[in-house]
Amino acid sequence: MSKPKFQKGDLVKLQYGKSNSTTWIVEGIGSKEINGKVFPLIMIRLGDRIHGVLENEIILDSAQQEHD
Repeated sequence: MSKPKFQKGDLVKLQYGKSNSTTWIVEGIGSKEINGKVFPLIMIRLGDRIHGVLENEIILDSAQQEHD
């Protein structure tokens, strides 16, 4: 699995609809297997649930932080 671009506590933006986006705090990092490949899964809180999104669904790291 590639190293995730984000860490717990980072702010990320997700696109929904044609022109709407919203900012979420990363709650943790997981993984998801798709067609035999493992991808980082970014965990965000939606209400009282934790929801996982793939990194390619994130449009912007709103804090513009780089991690080594």
